[in-house]
Amino acid sequence: MSPDQIFEGIFALAVIWDERAGPTIISLYPEDSLSDPIGVALQIYLSSVAVFGQHQQAQRIDFSLPLLSISPNHLVRVAFDSWPDLEVRGEVRPFYIGFIMDKETDRIVIDDLTKNIWNYIDQFKREKRDYKVKSAWVEINANYMASKQGLNKQSIIDLKSENEDIDYTVLQAIRDIEIASDYWLRDNDRRALPLALKTAYKLDNVENGPAGHAYFLAGTIFTQTGDFENALEHFSKSVDSFKKANDLENAAEAMFNVAVVAFRLEKYDLAKSNILLSSDIQQDNIRKAKLYLQLAKIHIKLKEYDSASNSFEFALENSLKTNDYKLAAEILSYYSFRLAERAQATTDENFQFSLYEHSASQRERAAEYLILAAESLEAASSLLIASKIFLQIKNETKVIELLLKAKTLFLKDSDFISASRILVDLINMQKGDLETKESYAKEALQYSEKIADLDVRSLIKSRVLNEMAKICRLKNSGWEAKEYYNEALSIIQDRSENDFIKISLNYANFLYQIEDYGGSGDIFYQISGKLGLTNSKGQKSLKNAHLSYKKAVGAYLQTANTLLHNKNFKEAISYYEKVIGELDMAYKTTNINDQGQIKEWINQIRKSIRSKSLLFNNDQNKHLEKIDSEFIFEN
Repeated sequence: MSPDQIFEGIFALAVIWDERAGPTIISLYPEDSLSDPIGVALQIYLSSVAVFGQHQQAQRIDFSLPLLSISPNHLVRVAFDSWPDLEVRGEVRPFYIGFIMDKETDRIVIDDLTKNIWNYIDQFKREKRDYKVKSAWVEINANYMASKQGLNKQSIIDLKSENEDIDYTVLQAIRDIEIASDYWLRDNDRRALPLALKTAYKLDNVENGPAGHAYFLAGTIFTQTGDFENALEHFSKSVDSFKKANDLENAAEAMFNVAVVAFRLEKYDLAKSNILLSSDIQQDNIRKAKLYLQLAKIHIKLKEYDSASNSFEFALENSLKTNDYKLAAEILSYYSFRLAERAQATTDENFQFSLYEHSASQRERAAEYLILAAESLEAASSLLIASKIFLQIKNETKVIELLLKAKTLFLKDSDFISASRILVDLINMQKGDLETKESYAKEALQYSEKIADLDVRSLIKSRVLNEMAKICRLKNSGWEAKEYYNEALSIIQDRSENDFIKISLNYANFLYQIEDYGGSGDIFYQISGKLGLTNSKGQKSLKNAHLSYKKAVGAYLQTANTLLHNKNFKEAISYYEKVIGELDMAYKTTNINDQGQIKEWINQIRKSIRSKSLLFNNDQNKHLEKIDSEFIFEN
């Protein structure tokens, strides 16, 4: 009999994602159902990257995956989508809803989620940061409870009167406790509850120890089916029975469960008193740690923050007495989450800074204990969360330190995807140290080659090559930058349009910057074709293409005239050919309202070229005339 067995149905969380800030939990229900919701949110996102690759979370996808940070028996059903947001890179904000449940959850709940999960996502998309996931939880949990329906109060009263039967012996009742427990623990069989109640009423004040176990089982079943009022009543009766039997150890366990359910019912004084009574009796350090953790949650609800801090430290101290490092990390992670939550709520900048700093430090401590528990992936995730909190208070030195530690832990577990992503973040964080930037990029390329999934490997490698191109630009190595951009685009062009557009824009702007106007125009024109003119970026790219082509015309014409002046007729012809080609593209990319003006400008240039025909031989003139005759509009 353990409070660890209490499972209160389905947990739901609604999360938005930012590449730099990480997950932000918009809504969680039931509140306090997860000890480390930010850690769970991050694990869900990182798992989705492993399954679908980087940036695919902006698409409408849904999937299920195991959630080992809670237990081996839990999984999460997740649906991702995104909404437009001009403030973030890519101008889309990924978000998701996750429903966490036991693997043995009734089929009716799974089917209901499959049917309705996109309705919940669409509501989230409409309401954005105002969305409350409770509405989805209520609907889903109603089906969950229906599938494991317990007894109402009237049926319990009826059951009491039915159990007046003198033929039902104490020995039968004691035997039936084991049968009821077996029904519930093995199969969640609904017959467990009436049988548990029947034995409890028969044994009450007769065999108090067995009666305590029967009441405890009934309380557990009521809790799992969401009937907290009945759960509280029967856990309280379990406490009384165990006390009468002088079984203080089990009485302490029952008190803990009274506290948990009272907390859910917002009866905080009752919850607090039962925790304190249980802690006086309880000798097991792990149980004491969980008692103090629950007490800390109560203090936070009551805004007794100093008392909460003391309770967290007592919880941590007891967990470490038995070297339960994973529990220690759970305690610190929950403490960190609540500190960050307080920081978000305050308007005092100095106090906010202090809270964020303390929150990040607790996350870092949690990671240290997870390393001792040989949980390298969870430790790495904890360090990532700590780094994102430090980033909020602009402590970039600490961010880099923690990211490097996290990278090492991911590599220890052969998670080359996460290690490569961290290195890309580190490249972007380095302000002026090109040597370090290049070192990170080369290391990321090395790890990207070890990623088994071809799509994920291509996505990450193209991002790293894009960063390498940026580094070459800073080193004034234009040709190398071009090579990296071209390689990145060749890898990604058929795999992710979003990444292809992003890298293409970088490349086009770079070419314009180095006055390769023709190349810049071609890429901008290609982007506008992919995005379409109903898209604002597509419209802007078309304008940039037109500007680039006009610039190219001017540059090529100047070069051609110079070559002609120097009597380099062959080279001059090739540049006049380029001028006509760029004029063609300048016209194609012209706004329809400006076509008259651009026609006049183009014709002036063409006439200027024709006026120089006396300087060319017959073959050269015929070549120019042929090119000119293929122009897209008549004189």
